[in-house]
Amino acid sequence: MKNQKKKGKEKDIHNYLKKNVRCLRRWQKLYCAAFCVGFGVFGILGLNMDLRPKISLLEKRTLAKLPQVSISGIWNGDFFDELVTWYSDTYPTRDAMLTVDSEIENWYGIRGTALYGTASESAADAIPDTSSVSLAPVVDQSSTAESITDGQAVSSSDSLSSTENRSSSASSADAGSSSASDASSTAAQSTEKDGTIHEVPDAVGQVYITGDRGFDIYYFNQENADAYASMINTVKSRVGQQMNLYDMIIPTGFGVDLSEDVQKSLGGSSQKEAIRYAYDRMDPSVKKVSVFDTLVSHNSEYLYFRTDHHWTSLGAYYAYQEFCKAKGITAHTTSDLQEKDFPGFIGTYYSLSNQSSALGNNPDTVQAWIPNGTNEMTYTDQNGNSYSYPIVADASTFSSENKYLAFIAGDQPYEEIHNPAITDGSSCLILKESFGNCFVPWLVDHYQNLYVIDYRYYNGNLTQFVSDHQIQDVIFLNNTEAVTADRAAMMLNLFP
Repeated sequence: MKNQKKKGKEKDIHNYLKKNVRCLRRWQKLYCAAFCVGFGVFGILGLNMDLRPKISLLEKRTLAKLPQVSISGIWNGDFFDELVTWYSDTYPTRDAMLTVDSEIENWYGIRGTALYGTASESAADAIPDTSSVSLAPVVDQSSTAESITDGQAVSSSDSLSSTENRSSSASSADAGSSSASDASSTAAQSTEKDGTIHEVPDAVGQVYITGDRGFDIYYFNQENADAYASMINTVKSRVGQQMNLYDMIIPTGFGVDLSEDVQKSLGGSSQKEAIRYAYDRMDPSVKKVSVFDTLVSHNSEYLYFRTDHHWTSLGAYYAYQEFCKAKGITAHTTSDLQEKDFPGFIGTYYSLSNQSSALGNNPDTVQAWIPNGTNEMTYTDQNGNSYSYPIVADASTFSSENKYLAFIAGDQPYEEIHNPAITDGSSCLILKESFGNCFVPWLVDHYQNLYVIDYRYYNGNLTQFVSDHQIQDVIFLNNTEAVTADRAAMMLNLFP
């Protein structure tokens, strides 16, 4: 009896296992079939050239191009390496997959502990004592613009001696920024809320994040500052008799919103001292518009985006006020103009931090104020085509990463704005990078003719342009990260 029961149990177990093995095999076949179908679908999707993106909106860059077949490339293997890079870099739905990957990392807590790069104490040059510097030299007319990067700039006959230059430059810088300094000191002593961040941020990717804010570290480079000042002095010597030359070096959020202790702990440099050094090397006749102290006095306000490296239109407004003081005109108040807000902006810091959820979950709002005289402009793109476009466009329908394009159609080589409400013949030329985009609308109601050049893409002759258009004011506007020898050479090349 016991043997029969034992055999019965063994038979039941055998049947159970046999049944489950058959079931397991069915599932294995289904898994295999699903894998093959999925692999085939994704393989076919990957071969569809029409679906392959050419740019990444998430990472804001141009993706790899399909390599050209060559015997040498096949022989040394470069062709196959480039082919693999192209295939993975331009795979359809790549941005969506990166976002999913980022969210999975967030679920597993990877984002909170991962550090991608640290600041180096030796990355920045020491900022020289401005009491011992002389004016940056003027590049010889017969020299190429690139000479400012090679240390070959020579002083012109218009330059003063080193001692005289230092003395004159200091007085000019003090005079040009006195109103800004006075206003900043008053604001600093007032009861206005201090927005300085005193917490050391965590390093994530190529940016530093604290709370819901991103920052990139600023490192002073003396060669870059010298080259930039030399470029300004050279432009002044070539066209300075015809117009007023203003220079505005704009600090980034790193210098305005983080405390000095935090900046030093991250290995960064003082942007205030860096700007002062560059200004002290400029010709006394250059009108330096100092905005650093003013921005710091308002750093509890929304001056810089959290998820992007640009300043906001409000930050540009305070710089515009300082420009008006330097020019001797009355600035508009924000209440004088119509405000438009475009929420949902997620900028460069989000992409550079591997889509940090701290930034992605706290998108910015692009604020814009529309000029009174006109909101119409004409721009010429890099292909030479001209278009009419709003100065401040309705960005409510723009994608989340493109809402900063609300201002002057983004980075275009050349733009013209003619204000029909002004008939005094006043004219201004502004040379800028992308920080200038939200600054331009504030100038519209002060000039009959406003010309905007993005020197990174323009290739005309501005010496002739200034003369032909009877330009009265020329404004150079660059953020501290754009004060480089390469950028200086670009600008100087436009003034042959």
